[in-house]
Amino acid sequence: CMDLGRIAEGAACLGTWTSSIHEESKALGDTNIIRGGDTVNLFPVSEIFGPTIQGEGIYVGCKAVFIRFAGCDSDCDFCDTAYAKNTSGVPKFSEEEIISTVRGMKAPIAVLTGGNPLLYQLGNLVDRLLLIFREVHVETQGTIWKDWLPYATFNTISPKRNAINLDVLT
Repeated sequence: CMDLGRIAEGAACLGTWTSSIHEESKALGDTNIIRGGDTVNLFPVSEIFGPTIQGEGIYVGCKAVFIRFAGCDSDCDFCDTAYAKNTSGVPKFSEEEIISTVRGMKAPIAVLTGGNPLLYQLGNLVDRLLLIFREVHVETQGTIWKDWLPYATFNTISPKRNAINLDVLT
């Protein structure tokens, strides 16, 4: 697996165009609870699995751990992860629970995917994952911009026709 970290800087810049099209979205499905006097954010997580092999993009063949967030702001009829679209009935994980789950998984890359992980404020989670994994990748359809996105090592933006006006390209 090649180290393509420098490409990540350019890829992160690709997401900046969405900020001019879409206003900052309110995170869907975030739940705040109080544990021991502290407020804890809970995130709907469809699944955490790995280590496995990345099967898409320029990191195909690389060992990775996947954290799939539930909730999506697009309604694609061709979605290959429709089970991650809705948040109802999906287990909610705190940041600490996510970290505890992936800490022992031996892989150089953690991938935040969905649904759309950009529905949530994951900046602190990205920082913490970078202490465990060499790289943190984000997979999104590019409908939302978050200020934490450039801190991920690599961003895959896969626009969807029904979510973004791509007619200008045809």
